[in-house]
Amino acid sequence: MKLKLVSFTLATLLKEIGFDIEVINFYDQNKEISWSTYRENINWNDGELRAHAYSSPTLELARQWFIDKHKLYAQVIPTSEGTWANYIVNIGNKKITVDPYERIDFDTHDESLEYTLTRACKLIFINNIIRHSFNK
Repeated sequence: MKLKLVSFTLATLLKEIGFDIEVINFYDQNKEISWSTYRENINWNDGELRAHAYSSPTLELARQWFIDKHKLYAQVIPTSEGTWANYIVNIGNKKITVDPYERIDFDTHDESLEYTLTRACKLIFINNIIRHSFNK
């Protein structure tokens, strides 16, 4: 099983909401994936020297970060129709209200998880926990 990295779009959203786990991979200002020269983990979202770098964790690492940091669980489950459904489950974040029945089905697990993590970022922005740049 190959672990998939988050998309550039999701990486930028994660940076805005404070994703701070050190990873090897990052997106540069040209939206190209790159990595640490010495294969060391770095928080690419930290500091002004890295203003145009965006940490690129795996989808699973980003999911775990949402659990640990925001108490939101991105659930992806197979359906009887052969698609993947997704839900966001609030596991203790009193500042966010989640509609547990809002879902869109996708053909692959990774597409569904990417979408669900993007929704989780938007929930944080909507609930004014963190101010997003396009809301300024």
